[in-house]
Amino acid sequence: MKKGWISIAIAVLVVGVIIFMNQSNTGNRDTRPEAGFTAPDFTLLNEEGKEVTLSQLKGKPVFINFWASWCPPCKEEMPLIQEAYEKYGNQVVFLGVNLTFQDSREEAISFMKSNGYEMPILFDDNPDVKKTVAKLYRAESIPTSFFIDKNGVIQVKKIGAMNYDEIESNINKIIGD
Repeated sequence: MKKGWISIAIAVLVVGVIIFMNQSNTGNRDTRPEAGFTAPDFTLLNEEGKEVTLSQLKGKPVFINFWASWCPPCKEEMPLIQEAYEKYGNQVVFLGVNLTFQDSREEAISFMKSNGYEMPILFDDNPDVKKTVAKLYRAESIPTSFFIDKNGVIQVKKIGAMNYDEIESNINKIIGD
């Protein structure tokens, strides 16, 4: 009798694992800040005070970079992102999400302008750190970048600074059909 119940329990467990794995592999239905999943939606303000909503960019590849003006690896990576922006800005939407809750708008804008960087920046300045877009995306260290295809699916999540070849390779992953 015990063997029968154990067999049923194992069968139920196996079916549950198969269903879970199947749902995890579909990716497009789930929203998670990881490769293979739909990018979590957000709305932030840009430098002009206009709202930018990620879901409204669906149909276009998107590059998101979480950064701060005081961050040494961010400063190192930014000229390379600017170079990619100049080359691919007509094919990919570039968004620099400034961790304004740890930085300031003034510092971020000054940093971008003084260095001639033109990538659009958004301000992640929710005073409740638990509700920031950085928290939503689990960008716990910076820089952290996301390469999102035109369907809104994250193709690459990269923690840490990238060299130009890596940036370009990841951009090609999201613009290639």
